[in-house]
Amino acid sequence: TSRDHLYPSSWAALEETYPRLKSGLWNLEAPTQRILDWCQSRDVACLNLLPIFEVDRDSGGERLHYVHDGHWTAAGHALAARAAAQFILRESLL
Repeated sequence: TSRDHLYPSSWAALEETYPRLKSGLWNLEAPTQRILDWCQSRDVACLNLLPIFEVDRDSGGERLHYVHDGHWTAAGHALAARAAAQFILRESLL
């Protein structure tokens, strides 16, 4: 997941720093969609963490990305680990 994708204020700050981003040509969904399309075309099990992170963000959970560098916080790592474990079990990958 990307801090700038998950937190609108982070994207807004980027747009202020780089005004060309306001052109509307940027599709924040595109990188994730390319990966999901690749996985689907090759029948590869793939976990999209963005919807999971969005639900947690919307429920008022702890911040999942650091403000200044965009890496996951401890809460982000814990959420990703739980989601990955559930995905592995659900898909019988282990």
